[in-house]
Amino acid sequence: MLSADDLNRILERLQTHFDIDPESEITLEANPDDLIKKGYLSALTGTSINRLSIGIQSFFEDDLIYMNRTHSGKEGFKAIEYSKGAGFENISVDLIYGTPTLSMQRWEKNIQTVCDMAIPHISAYSLTVEPKTALEKMIKQGKCQNVEDDDCASHFEFMVKYLGSKGYMHYEISNFCQKGYMAQHNSNYWRGGNYLGIGPSAHSYNGGKRQWNLSYNSRYINCIGSNGLFWREEELSELDRFNEYIMTSLRTIWGVDLDQLEKTFGPQALQSFLNGCKRHIDGGHLKKKGTKVIVTDIGKFITDSITADLFQVSDYAG
Repeated sequence: MLSADDLNRILERLQTHFDIDPESEITLEANPDDLIKKGYLSALTGTSINRLSIGIQSFFEDDLIYMNRTHSGKEGFKAIEYSKGAGFENISVDLIYGTPTLSMQRWEKNIQTVCDMAIPHISAYSLTVEPKTALEKMIKQGKCQNVEDDDCASHFEFMVKYLGSKGYMHYEISNFCQKGYMAQHNSNYWRGGNYLGIGPSAHSYNGGKRQWNLSYNSRYINCIGSNGLFWREEELSELDRFNEYIMTSLRTIWGVDLDQLEKTFGPQALQSFLNGCKRHIDGGHLKKKGTKVIVTDIGKFITDSITADLFQVSDYAG
């Protein structure tokens, strides 16, 4: 939504305050209909942006209408083609599966299309119906079909097998990449690294404290102008940090590092975690590989429930 000039102003200001690695991956998230506006991609090549994340979601009109997207399937194709034509090689696309309008045949076509277009990074998410949203209301009123878990599972299973056969690394539950195209920022997040969020609603993390900026533009701007407090923060307890480490690590191919777990949280926390893992290992959903605990292929679709089961709520007595 920002012009290339606006983006350059932000990026140049960042350069004056931070020592930014020349090899940094700088990603712009964009909707297809914005990218295909005349001259926009050409203007982006004059910025330091070197990666595009495009919200394709689907190439079929019924799916896009159900998800209330503003672009068409043809515009999705054009956005990818135009981006590559402008010289952007590092491209990620977002896809959504599990919608009632998405048959297995259509889902297969979506995945195959992205592969045929040689997109090096794919993020794919199961549709979730969030409370107090228009979608939830329409489903309750019978105006829309609800999401079927069995369909989600079938879509996920096909995606994992097909992308694996095409050489994509399944490095996080919802993310796949070709060699050399693992997302830098997201990988840092999943590995518990620090990050700084700038602007309304942006979140930051420094390993022990989480901070989030005001979400209303006008309040955010007014607070900055008056030297007011434009953010809120919380100090994470040891239990918070433990649970967050488990949550992010189990979603990745790196898994939970048992040595790191013990070093950071102590032997009691390690033993509690291993005790919790036992039934999931016996059930074939987790595996212990050296000093790592990793989700198996059959466990990937239920990672959230496994993670929730391994959370600690009071101490490490588990």
